[in-house]
Amino acid sequence: MQITHAEDSAQQGSIRGPEREFKTLLTGDETSPDNFRLYFVRQTGEVDIPRHKHNFDQIRMCLEGDGQNFGPHKWIKSGEIAYFPEGTPYGPEQSNTPRLSITLQFGGASGNGFVSNARIQNGMAELKACGSFEKGVFTRVGELAPGQKRNQDSFEAIWEHVNQRKLVYPKPRYGDPILMKPANFDWQAVEGQPGLSERRLAVLSERQLQLSMFKLEPNARGALRSRGGVHVGFVVEGGGAANGEALRKYSAFSGNEDLMLSSPGGMEFLLVGLPIFKAPAALLAAE
Repeated sequence: MQITHAEDSAQQGSIRGPEREFKTLLTGDETSPDNFRLYFVRQTGEVDIPRHKHNFDQIRMCLEGDGQNFGPHKWIKSGEIAYFPEGTPYGPEQSNTPRLSITLQFGGASGNGFVSNARIQNGMAELKACGSFEKGVFTRVGELAPGQKRNQDSFEAIWEHVNQRKLVYPKPRYGDPILMKPANFDWQAVEGQPGLSERRLAVLSERQLQLSMFKLEPNARGALRSRGGVHVGFVVEGGGAANGEALRKYSAFSGNEDLMLSSPGGMEFLLVGLPIFKAPAALLAAE
């Protein structure tokens, strides 16, 4: 299991511009279709990014501040979560509101995977030799090669440079991003586990992407069994321990094993079950 803490993570730049400060918290396995990256984001200035789409899935949760814009009259307010499916356009993002949030990017149900941040950063550095990045757009200078665009979405341009092929977006499974308001869900007691409760937010696509909030009462213990795929968690309030390792506010953790949880003072966390691409061993044995 991986565990990191936001305050201990190093800051790095963004391909979308300097108005957002990024800290990578967790990363997955780049050879796997469920590769992922979880990062901590602080917006400090004006963001202006055109409408675009991804060839991967994305989840954002606003933690503090005035919220995050993701389209005309569309905002992720503090405590809310938005799911951006692969292939589904959204935006433009136009805001100048201070906020703190997390973003989880990962390979979606199509199996296209997710390119690591290291490869993205290297590709961006190489492309700067033949153009510039501004407001989420890469602008090429000089003569264009056949099929190249003068102005291109930053991520799309970097992805094509890194992979040396055209990016083909998956057909969208959902027509729009999905905004979730966890505070409006009731807490449900987890059967047989006193002091552990869940807000079950969503199960999405044929690959069973799962989103839930969990709450552990003071001095309670709980167990969450492996679901056959990677889970990624983030502590939004309180602290405690997972499998004997300390967690505090804004700690992140990931793995595919059972989770044994405890908290002397109470803890609330987001848990995302990434898309499952392989059937669990128990199911295969049954067949």
